[in-house]
Amino acid sequence: MTPTKRPDIAIIGGGIAGLSAARTLFHQPVHIHLYEKRNQLGGRIRAIKNPFDLPDKLARLDHGQHALTGGHKETLALIQSYSTPAVAQLRSSVIFPNQFSVTRKYLPAPFHWLAGLLLSPDCSQKDIFSAIKLGCYAVKTKISPLSKDILLSELCSELKLSKKLLTYLITPLCLAALNTPAHKASAQLFLNILHTLFFTDQQASDIFLPTTDLTTLLIDPIVNQLKPDHHIHERSRIVSIKITQNGFLLTFDRQGFLETQTVDAIICATAPHELDGLIHDIEALADIHQMIQHMEYETIETVYLQYPPQCQLPYPMIALHMPFGQWAFDLGQFRSRYPNLDRDVRGLISIVHSASSGIPKNERQSLIKQLHQHFVDIGLTPSSSPIDHLWLIDKKATWRCSPSLIRPTNHTRLHNFLLAGDYTEPHLPGNIEAAIISGQKAAEQLLLNLGIPPKK
Repeated sequence: MTPTKRPDIAIIGGGIAGLSAARTLFHQPVHIHLYEKRNQLGGRIRAIKNPFDLPDKLARLDHGQHALTGGHKETLALIQSYSTPAVAQLRSSVIFPNQFSVTRKYLPAPFHWLAGLLLSPDCSQKDIFSAIKLGCYAVKTKISPLSKDILLSELCSELKLSKKLLTYLITPLCLAALNTPAHKASAQLFLNILHTLFFTDQQASDIFLPTTDLTTLLIDPIVNQLKPDHHIHERSRIVSIKITQNGFLLTFDRQGFLETQTVDAIICATAPHELDGLIHDIEALADIHQMIQHMEYETIETVYLQYPPQCQLPYPMIALHMPFGQWAFDLGQFRSRYPNLDRDVRGLISIVHSASSGIPKNERQSLIKQLHQHFVDIGLTPSSSPIDHLWLIDKKATWRCSPSLIRPTNHTRLHNFLLAGDYTEPHLPGNIEAAIISGQKAAEQLLLNLGIPPKK
């Protein structure tokens, strides 16, 4: 490679990890070739047309409800760099209406949550001592991680935590943060998240919901930034990767026609289960192939219930203790904080069910009736029936956060072949924040490999 030649870099996968890598490389002296097999960029962050027949409705909805926390610092900074107001903030709380409720107070961390527990009429002395014990353990393992990772359920049993803390705090938090049930989840990863949310700063555990779909707020701005100067190949599936003397030869299927592209470096930003088909015959990546063979995956289901616009829940966000759903978001209440926005989602409630085993179609209507009856029981006002609903399933939405799971990092043994994706961040679960950080790190490492000083 001559000093004057701009290196060609292939980014395989147009999800948020790949786009994060591309954005990091945007101002560098490189040619970016971004390949996405689908006809829409964003990966799990993708928009669908709003199917509900209402005036002034939001044009698009997220294919699956995304809720961020204050701990998603890179994600929030990226969103807010493109759009304001971009997210609606809700002071963190766990509210199971008529069962259990605790809300953080306006104090420095971790006293904001300790005060919330102390002042909650639903918390006994045993519950508070259990929470303190678990919090101390999170601080301890931040300094000195567990010598051997175990199941979160086993850790809770060893610490003799109260049943109420397990039912109303640990179980829903584990499903929300790790998308993995406690009896299958890594105790160390859960403790990492616990430390971030409750011990770093006051707002780290607060909930931030996008004021419109994340594609509009996050994906479209990055793509629009890249398009004028770089190559974005949608509907282009990588068929093979061959190692050459000076780099790599890619063969890709663009809508039924095979094409080739030579590149100097690759950032592979596909999901791990899609990565396997690309690298299984590359000897230098045999260790990566073996690691991803041991990864398992979880399904996430989201249900949108569209009520008449005047309907709302007693709280913007509630926790659920039901056969289906762990969290419900009254999107109209979040969005109503920004009255100048030209479209609204009043009456629209999203219900998220993580680590789903898959709900048969013939059971869905019954579950929707149960959800509606629960909303009426806790104070849906007025108590009208939903006008319509939309049921969305995201299979293999994320990888399972199993104990002692050995995962790849950005680096590989193949020169100038790097990985990006939420599964490469060893201290984080599979989420948007991990994907964005991973994409940034992969791009920065590649610049170092190519001897290109990074531009800010």
